[in-house]
Amino acid sequence: MCWKAAFICAVIFISFPFAAATDGSLRSGFVREECLKRTLDNIANGKLSPNDDVFMRDAAGRPMSDPKDLTLTLPGCNKLCGPEQRWYSDIGPRVSVWLLPVLLLVSNIELSPLDKRRFYAIFHLLGDPIHSFWSIIDKLDSWDHCYRSAEQYEPDCEHCRRVIATVFAGFEEIRGPEIMSKRNFKLLADEHSLTDKFQQWRRAAVEIADSRTDEFFRTCLAILLFIYQLIAGFVKEVGGESSSPPGGRVATGVLLSWLIPIALLSNAVGNFTSRYTCWDILSRFVERTGGRLELPDSESVLLQNVPALARTCRTPYIESLAWSGGIYTYRTSRRQNTNAQRSWFRVITIYFISIFPICIGMLGGFIILWYLIPNGLNCRHLWMIGVVTAWFASAMITKMSYSTNFVTGKYHLHFVLAKDTLIAIPSIAIIFLSASGLFNSCKCWSGFLYYGKGAHVALNTEPFFERNDRTIYPLVFGVCLAAQLALFGTVAVVWRRGFRVFRWSESARREERARAIDNTACTCMRDK
Repeated sequence: MCWKAAFICAVIFISFPFAAATDGSLRSGFVREECLKRTLDNIANGKLSPNDDVFMRDAAGRPMSDPKDLTLTLPGCNKLCGPEQRWYSDIGPRVSVWLLPVLLLVSNIELSPLDKRRFYAIFHLLGDPIHSFWSIIDKLDSWDHCYRSAEQYEPDCEHCRRVIATVFAGFEEIRGPEIMSKRNFKLLADEHSLTDKFQQWRRAAVEIADSRTDEFFRTCLAILLFIYQLIAGFVKEVGGESSSPPGGRVATGVLLSWLIPIALLSNAVGNFTSRYTCWDILSRFVERTGGRLELPDSESVLLQNVPALARTCRTPYIESLAWSGGIYTYRTSRRQNTNAQRSWFRVITIYFISIFPICIGMLGGFIILWYLIPNGLNCRHLWMIGVVTAWFASAMITKMSYSTNFVTGKYHLHFVLAKDTLIAIPSIAIIFLSASGLFNSCKCWSGFLYYGKGAHVALNTEPFFERNDRTIYPLVFGVCLAAQLALFGTVAVVWRRGFRVFRWSESARREERARAIDNTACTCMRDK
């Protein structure tokens, strides 16, 4: 019921700017085109002197009342145009430039094969993108560690090494980071007769690799649409005439460009087709190799040092996947075993890559907003700074809150979900309202934060924005897009061994499947 109520409230909230834009009772306020026409008419019929104090003075002290460069002081704008904020009349075209491609990118994020809890990842992504990046790179690094650990058992044969690494990674999938040590990997190899029953290892590895989803190329198509839609916003030859200057909407799209690498990474990593898949494969593997596959229940702790509120519960493995590793964009800080084997350089690299996409989006959006007229800090920068600050704070809260003295397990997931919802919904709301005209007023268009008493409002901005369409916007958008794609390329290169664990080519799967069926082994294993 609460979800239905939240949905209804969201629809009403989002619909308000549209209703306000068409309601005659709310149509007073700043409209640049109307104010320009009205001011020129008043000058032409003598009602307004070209030397009036409402006009901004240039460096030589001359009034800027020329029609080609008509600029008002902030008090002059309030007097001639009205001090009130006014919603844009073309909200639909303004929002569709970034909203539709963003929704398409979000819908292409690879989700876990859980029930409705898979959508936790969406809230976590929008409320804590930094931790979402950290989690998926942490998962890749765990696979990379599995691959490097497999090298001690087969240093020469790439095929056999990948088989061993894939089975190791399968156990990490269901047991978590606690097994990520040389001792535990050796126990796995000994308990399940790696040398004597390697064909069973190959069979399990092929089943695991064959059960992974692969929607990478579909995601590439969604990214191409995102890029095309943003380019169409400021290139007339692509998108046609725009209903209004595109600066703000392009800045929003650039800010959210971090969705590109996270969509690529999540689909490159993939997932299992069912939450039971990996468990079933390894259960059969264990039966064939004579070992045992027993998983203790997942323990969750809430405020154990506060007796009045303390809670502890245990959850069966299958039901605990949402907080114990089934969601690749939500991985907890329970990393003592693997952190001990990571160099400081590697740890810092993971954190740097996690914040890099957000910083690039923020920097690109900030620059585009800076070059609105008048140039400088303006109201729109405030919401952008606020949203990015909230994302950084969210990542710190997620990281620091996982503790046996506070919350772990499902309690931590619920805490993080509540926190992410409180950050994601206001962030989306302020982005949408900004695109709808929340800051469309004389004061916010005057650059008062940057110019102080010299705040001014330019009315004839069409030549200015046309110049930006050809210079600033393509340059900033191109650099940010290249940086986001370069980030994905960097991750693909640095963690290439991690990708090899579960991301097998079709030819590799066919070859290994044939060996498993025919019961043939590589030369490297036959010689042992």
